[in-house]
Amino acid sequence: MRPLYRNLLAIPFLFFGWSNTALAISCDDIMNLVGYNVDVQTISDMMNGKRFSAEDIKCLEERGAPAPIVEKARSLSAAEAPQPVQQNEKDFGDFEDFGSESQKSRRDDEISDEIEGDMPKEIREAKTLLQSKRSATAAYKLFKLIEDNTYPDRLPEIQYYLARSLTELQMFHSAQHYYTKVVEHGPSNQYFNSSLARLVSIARLTGDDFDLKRVILKNRISPDLFPRKAKSHLHYLLGILYYDDKNPKYAMALKNFEKVSPNSVLYLKSRYIEGVIYTQQEKLKSAVRAFRDVYSERERIEPTDAREKQLIEDLTDLALLNIASIYFSLKQDKSYEESSKWFDKVNRSSQYWPEALFRDAWAQYHLGRYDEALGRLLTLDSPYFSEEQFIPEAEILKAITYYSVCDYSRVDKIVNGFDATYKPMKSEIQAFLEKYNSPEGKKLSADAWLTYFGPNVDTETTLSKSYLNRILRNQELSGIARHLSMMRQEIDRINAQDPRWKDVVGNPLLNVIAEDELRYQKIAGRMLVNEMSAQKDNITYLITQAGLIKLDLSEAKIKEYKKKANIDAVNFEDKFNVSFATSSSFIYWPFNGEFWADELGYYKIKHGSCK
Repeated sequence: MRPLYRNLLAIPFLFFGWSNTALAISCDDIMNLVGYNVDVQTISDMMNGKRFSAEDIKCLEERGAPAPIVEKARSLSAAEAPQPVQQNEKDFGDFEDFGSESQKSRRDDEISDEIEGDMPKEIREAKTLLQSKRSATAAYKLFKLIEDNTYPDRLPEIQYYLARSLTELQMFHSAQHYYTKVVEHGPSNQYFNSSLARLVSIARLTGDDFDLKRVILKNRISPDLFPRKAKSHLHYLLGILYYDDKNPKYAMALKNFEKVSPNSVLYLKSRYIEGVIYTQQEKLKSAVRAFRDVYSERERIEPTDAREKQLIEDLTDLALLNIASIYFSLKQDKSYEESSKWFDKVNRSSQYWPEALFRDAWAQYHLGRYDEALGRLLTLDSPYFSEEQFIPEAEILKAITYYSVCDYSRVDKIVNGFDATYKPMKSEIQAFLEKYNSPEGKKLSADAWLTYFGPNVDTETTLSKSYLNRILRNQELSGIARHLSMMRQEIDRINAQDPRWKDVVGNPLLNVIAEDELRYQKIAGRMLVNEMSAQKDNITYLITQAGLIKLDLSEAKIKEYKKKANIDAVNFEDKFNVSFATSSSFIYWPFNGEFWADELGYYKIKHGSCK
C-alpha cells in the first residue's frame, strides 16, 4: 500500500496571485503564463511598467518565448521604475482592484460605439471604470445594478460588462458564469457574439470544453450564429458532439471538422479524429491518409504558445501510433515490418514512446525476433518509465516471449510478480466500482472523484501513480480536473478581496462556484468510474492471461523434465541444436534498471533447450 499521490493535480497558476502594488514579473513567470495558454497580448499588458535586464531577455529568448514578448521586454529594458500606486481613502463604492494591475484590460472593439448613445449613466460609469483598469469597482457597481434590478431590460448588457470585469480580475469561472447568462438571452441581444467568443477563450485557458458544449446544446446554437473569431473552435466542438453522440453521426462530425481552419492546431485535432472515424468504419486507406496528414502538416502549423506546441507534438505521436497500429492489424510479416517503421518514428522524448515500444515489441515478437522484442520490453522496466507509464500488458508479452525461448524460471517469476502487483489493484478497483455503481452510489459520484483526487486525500491505496496518470489521459476528464483546480484558486482570490467587496459581490460568486464545483465533481466522478471500469476489465483479462500462461508453463515443465529423464530418446537433430547456454541470461546484456536509449534493440538472446 502506498499513500495517494495528492500532488498529481497540483497545478500552479502564477497569475492567480494578487498584490496591491504592481507585481514584478520574471522570465520564469512569463514562461509559466505561456505554458498556461495565456494569450500574448495579455502577457504583454502584464509586463507594462516593469524593467527587464539583459539577463531576463536572454532567458526569454533561450526558452522560446513568443517574439512579441521578447520585443516587449527589450522595449522595457531601460524603462523607469514604476511609480508607487497612490493610496486614496475609499468610500463604500470605490475599491482597490486587487490583481487587476497585473492583467491590464484591452478596449472592447467587438461592441459598436453606437451603444454609448442611450447607455444609462450607471452602466456608462461602470464601463469607464473597467476601461480605467478599476475592475473591482466596476464589478461592484454592475453587481449592484443586477441585485437591485435597476435596468431589467438591459440585463444582458450589465451581465456582459460584469463578466468582462471578472475576467480582468482573473476570476475566470465566475466570468464564464455570466457570459453564459448573456448567451442564454439568445442571439438577438447584441452581446451574444462577443460573449460566445469569450466563452471559447475561457475554455482554451482552462482546457475544459464541457460547459461550452453544454451551452451549444442547451441553447441550440446553429453554426450560422458562430462568431467569426470562434468559428473554427465551435465547428470542432460541434464535430465532437456528433462523434460522441450515443448514436454517433459520423457524416455530420466529418462535415464540421472540414470547416475548421487549416491554419489552426484544431485542424490537426480534427484531422486526427477523422482518422479515428475512418478506422472505426474500417476505411483503413482513408484513416492512414488522415493520420499521415497530421504527421506531414505539423510543421506548417505555428503554435501560439507552449501548450499548443506540446499538443502538436502529442497529436503527431498519436497519429504515428495509429498508422503503425493499422499496419499491425493486417497481421502479415510485411505489415509487421511496416508497422515497426512507424512505431520507430515516435519521438523518444514523447510520453507516448513507451506505448510505441510496447506495440513494436509485439510486432517484433510476431516476426520471431525475440531478442528485439525483449530489448524493447526490458527498456520499459526502467524506473524512467515504470513510475509514469501504466502498461501492464508489457509484463504479459514479456512472459510469453521468455516462454517462447523456454526460459521457464523467468516466466514463473514474471507471472507471480504480475499477480502480486495487479490482483490487489483489481480488488481495490472492484470495491470502488461496487460502491459507486450501485443506485445509491451513483448519487455520490462527487465522492468518487474526491476519493482519489480530492484536495485533502490521505487514503492508502494499491493504485500506482502511473495508473492514475493513465486515467487522466482522458482529455475531457483531465480538462475538468484542471478547471476544478482553477476554481480552488479563484476561491482564494475572492477571499483575498476587500471585505466590503466580498460581502456584496464575492459571497454570491462563492455560492456559484460551490454549486458548480459540486456539479463538476459529479461529472468527474462519473467519468472516473467509467475509466476505472474499463481498466478493471483490462486488468481482469490480463490476470486471466497470466493464469493461462501458468497452466502452459506447468505442462511445458513436465515435458522438459520427461525429456531430461530420457535423454536417449532425443533425436540427433534435437541434440545438435541444444545450446551450450543453460539460460538466456548468459546471452543478452544484463539490464541494471537504468535507461540507456542507445542500447535499445541490442539485447541478444538465444533459444533455450526446447528449440
